Amino acid sequence: MDTSFEIKASTIPSAGNGVFALKDFNKGSFLEVKPRGSTVGVEMLEKDIPAHLLHYCIALADDKWICPRDFNNMEPVWYLNHSEDPNAELGDGGYYSISDIRAGEEILIDYNQFNEPEEKKESFYRK
Repeated sequence: MDTSFEIKASTIPSAGNGVFALKDFNKGSFLEVKPRGSTVGVEMLEKDIPAHLLHYCIALADDKWICPRDFNNMEPVWYLNHSEDPNAELGDGGYYSISDIRAGEEILIDYNQFNEPEEKKESFYRK
């Protein structure tokens, strides 16, 4: 059992839950918030996604989105919150720390790395 992370209330107001480190990670460390090499998402049409769960999905072109395979059993990767000053980013095969992350610190990414269509981005991370 991996005990590197926990999901709890985010430090970001109105962000809901977030992913927090339970141990220290040095810059460049692989963060196993999803199994290495796995695909935890499934492509769905917007009309098939309950509106209150859409914020967990990543917009693609047209009416397509990448969503958790099971909204009732989401992996930690789906709880990563946005920051303009992230401490992790998507790299080859998963997420990596881009700075030292200490135990108790929330792991944050820049949602703009997903290259979603601008009109589908939520206002808090539009550039």
